[in-house]
Amino acid sequence: MPFTVTEIVFGAVLPLIVTWVLVVLAGCTLSSRLRRLAAPLAWIAGLHVGYWSLGLGPAAAEAHWHWIPYVISAAAVLSIVVALWFHGSRGDGRIWASVCFFAFAAACGYLIIPTWESLQPSRNVYMFVWPLLATAVFYYASSAVRRGRAAAGDSSETNVSALPNATALADSGTAGADARDALSHRNLAILSWLIFAALSIVLLLSGSLRFSQMALSMSAASAGLFLASLMRPRHVEYGLTLFPIVLALCSLLFIGKINSFSKVPLASYLLLPVAWVGLEAAILARTRDWPAWSQTLSVVVVAALIAACSVGLAAWYVYGPSAT
Repeated sequence: MPFTVTEIVFGAVLPLIVTWVLVVLAGCTLSSRLRRLAAPLAWIAGLHVGYWSLGLGPAAAEAHWHWIPYVISAAAVLSIVVALWFHGSRGDGRIWASVCFFAFAAACGYLIIPTWESLQPSRNVYMFVWPLLATAVFYYASSAVRRGRAAAGDSSETNVSALPNATALADSGTAGADARDALSHRNLAILSWLIFAALSIVLLLSGSLRFSQMALSMSAASAGLFLASLMRPRHVEYGLTLFPIVLALCSLLFIGKINSFSKVPLASYLLLPVAWVGLEAAILARTRDWPAWSQTLSVVVVAALIAACSVGLAAWYVYGPSAT
């Protein structure tokens, strides 16, 4: 059995419960302005519960990958700062948000990209390419979420943001907006849940149990967001989680690949960010006035197919005829 019962409880069940409880409590107890900012902090709390309860790394970073929980936490805080900074402005906030993301990812790259002389391509190449690719994923994901809100008839999407987060800060909180946002949040949460679950399996197949456990905790935290979205926590804005979620995904993909000596191909890693196109299925379903459940189902089907290709390809190279 890849994971023990203890690892499943502390690495999956506990992060899920913590994230779910924090989001629900925020939706019930905090002021309208504060509870909009709760989702990324709840997701980070779930991640940290899994990370530290499993003892996945030391408190003081000693190796490049030890910085992962810290840089992701900083990304969550940055997402809130960016949303508040651009709140109320006009124009395409995706550009400014992506610039901030690239600058932050470049700074994170300095910490998580190892200094090995044997690293190929060189560290300098990775220092430029990795933040650029991560920013491309973030820009696409934030664009897809924004277009999804527009397809649902959200007139506020012309405001700052492309960060769905900053847009939501200006929302009026009507019943229609709450229902629309709940669906957007549900799609975003279930998509990240599936992507991290698939990443956990790919990392496990590559022989990186510790990194697989990290991805498992991230998947569980996203599952907590999904369960909370079913309760429609009023004014809790999930779009803010894009910053830390995309950074976490790209960080683990990179760290898992360069630390693996398995036969898992690069394509298995690169397929997982492609699963964000599942949001396009939801947009198409909205434009055709499909019911809410079918919109979420379309996201699941598209993302699950891509994730299955990633996992299947990894399993083929590890256990298939080519393994011998």
